[in-house]
Amino acid sequence: MSAANVRLVVFFAAVAVVIGVLAVALRAVALAFAGASGGWAGLARRYAAPDNAGAPTMRGLTIAIGPMRWRNCVNASVDARGLRLSLPPVFIRLGKAPVLIPWREMGRIEPARLSGRAAFLIRLGATREASLTVPMDLYAAMSPFLTEQT
Repeated sequence: MSAANVRLVVFFAAVAVVIGVLAVALRAVALAFAGASGGWAGLARRYAAPDNAGAPTMRGLTIAIGPMRWRNCVNASVDARGLRLSLPPVFIRLGKAPVLIPWREMGRIEPARLSGRAAFLIRLGATREASLTVPMDLYAAMSPFLTEQT
């Protein structure tokens, strides 16, 4: 094999390695993004809304699930069962199913800020590790159903 052929083989081997590394990196980023969808996927798994959860009464809200803000796209309704949150249909097709968070799952409530405005941060679940930050108007609708659990 001539020196030119060796260089050509080494070049193509290096290209194959770079493509492989990029493919693995892109896959890792895609998996991280899919799992880190602002906690919505985790909420949807844990608090799947039944089909008869009702129509939203508030539309275009900004909320935060953990550190991820969902700006001007969340629809919400409040009833005796809990807080129902949903996104526009395009998000549902991307796996962001509606959620219904029962009141018993909501714990410690703290004042917070959301997009520069007054809001409340609510700890969720038995471990209270997950959090939901809601604007004042949604909190006002929720407050008759909340029993603060510390």
